[in-house]
Amino acid sequence: MWAVGINITSSILLETPASLGGYGFSARAVGYIYLTPVVAVTLGELFGHYFNDHLAARYTRTHHGIFRPEARLPTNYIAAALMIPGLIIVGQALQHHLHYAAVVMGWGMYVFGVMIASVAVTAYALDCYPQASGEVSAFVNFARVGGGFAVGYFQQPWGARQGYAVSFGIQAAIVAGAVGVLTLLYLCGERMRKGGRQLRFKGVA
Repeated sequence: MWAVGINITSSILLETPASLGGYGFSARAVGYIYLTPVVAVTLGELFGHYFNDHLAARYTRTHHGIFRPEARLPTNYIAAALMIPGLIIVGQALQHHLHYAAVVMGWGMYVFGVMIASVAVTAYALDCYPQASGEVSAFVNFARVGGGFAVGYFQQPWGARQGYAVSFGIQAAIVAGAVGVLTLLYLCGERMRKGGRQLRFKGVA
């Protein structure tokens, strides 16, 4: 969700003339900077895929062949360690007009972390409800699209009104709060599933 906000804000401020508080980059230069999320997405997807499988295999091996979906969630701590400072760096860079390398670094950190977290959360949800893989995928994608669509309406006005350091700092705090929710799932997720109703779909035994 916040990745879309970075896209919007960065594209505007990087091309805004320096005399008006921007960076004064050409369209071509901004295009080169947009290689940042491309590289981060690719690396994050590769790392997330193999690291999540490694965690799952290690958990099963050290728990006498028993696997719990919650074993995939600790990956999100690594993601959060990149996403939270990444957002703060981007906000500080845009607020105080730091070197564009700070924007690139923070942006890359955040997107890399997003990909790691996306793999972990999606794999966790699918492991919890394998009989509802279609519904789980639809819900996850709906959340992504809905959040990404909505942020475009308030990201730039929010930063312009309260300052980018504040807006991106609040976004980092929201990410930290989400990690708290994932910690609750890690500790209580299995009990919550057992206490809930069994999913039933037509045509599924």
